[in-house]
Amino acid sequence: HSYSQQQPPDTLFSGPGRRHVTHSPDRQTDRQSGSDLQLEMPAGFLFLAVVSSYRFPLARRRAPAVRLCDDAVSATEAAEFLGLDAASSRDVAAYLKRGQTLLGEQVALLPPAVAPSKSGALGDALELTCLKLAQLGATVTLLADSPNILVAWRARVRYPRCSVALANVTDPHSLAYALHGKAAVVVGAPLSEQATEALVSVLSGRVSAESLLGPGPQRRVVVLSSVDVYGDAPAGVLGEADVDADGGGDADDGAAALRKFERALLDEPALGGALSVLRACPLFGDAQLDALLSDALGIEELLDDFVATLRERTGLDVDGGRKAELEAAMAATLPPRDAEMQLTHTDDLAGAAVFAIVDGALDGAYHVASAPATLQSIFDASAARRGWSSLALRPADGAGAGAPPAVFSTEKLAAAGYELLWPTIGGAPPSADV
Repeated sequence: HSYSQQQPPDTLFSGPGRRHVTHSPDRQTDRQSGSDLQLEMPAGFLFLAVVSSYRFPLARRRAPAVRLCDDAVSATEAAEFLGLDAASSRDVAAYLKRGQTLLGEQVALLPPAVAPSKSGALGDALELTCLKLAQLGATVTLLADSPNILVAWRARVRYPRCSVALANVTDPHSLAYALHGKAAVVVGAPLSEQATEALVSVLSGRVSAESLLGPGPQRRVVVLSSVDVYGDAPAGVLGEADVDADGGGDADDGAAALRKFERALLDEPALGGALSVLRACPLFGDAQLDALLSDALGIEELLDDFVATLRERTGLDVDGGRKAELEAAMAATLPPRDAEMQLTHTDDLAGAAVFAIVDGALDGAYHVASAPATLQSIFDASAARRGWSSLALRPADGAGAGAPPAVFSTEKLAAAGYELLWPTIGGAPPSADV
């Protein structure tokens, strides 16, 4: 019996007013023979939908061949099919609308040698990078030399075409085999000194697996770094070239290690034109911002409950000066409302990493950060997004107390063509429109 006789073909995007996409093992024909096929869905969406139809959870797992039928599929429907939510995937949707995909490309991720739970927001950014790459059709392999770390990462990156692999990242020969065939390598900085030496040996071509495995593609290397590389940054606007190339004797151990790691890659001639170093300010995602606000609101609610209980049990009037004293004591535990800070949304660090791979336009070091914002505006924006009441913070104690010590310029990143998804952390939530 033929496939069609055993069971009906799977239908994707079915329904009135839509083009039906059905699987068939041996043909790609229109339901109405001889009719002209006009597809509203952009090419990037179409190709990725075909390849992903047996991998993404929203699709049926059948033969990958596709047959196009009568009605048109919109880009919105394609985005929903591929799991592209408006909040975190609007940059991916824009690539697909332009027909830019990473189908057939292999990408390696090298996270720091710590458990994902201890990597903080950098781990969130790496996970989001993995998701965006998978949505664009890339095959992603996360490498580590610890089975426990791999198991933990496997639980976090359960996306189509994403896997984990055990590799001795401190041995250049083992790392060369693991990275062979990879068109891009995303590195969470810093790596250990031994891992850095092995990575530079492989990326420079001094150690290679090509003699046994054949030639591989030209690699793009993306490093997720931090503005901690500047150490105690001076006040004023800083550009990417303001890092002391020699490391500086006044840098703390963390800054010195990060500078040494960056210089090992930036000074490698073989990586000229193929290396992107993305320096992020303190990383925050939606979850961290919500937790920050909810913790502060929780303290305020606890104070209100305490005052109500005290009044109920003692009959004392605590609505006057004593409550004001308690509120002042609580406010003293929080930063002032005018304190300015510059943050990087995890969505932007991941987005810039994907941009470096897709467009190949980022060469050298770049700042990835939103504009400076006051803590009060950050609280207000998070509250508005979640529909919560905001929290009024205390004013600054002295004039100029809220000024940030340094502002990290993103003009170079903008000139290279990357548009920040979160240009202001403390402003209104970004538009979901692409």
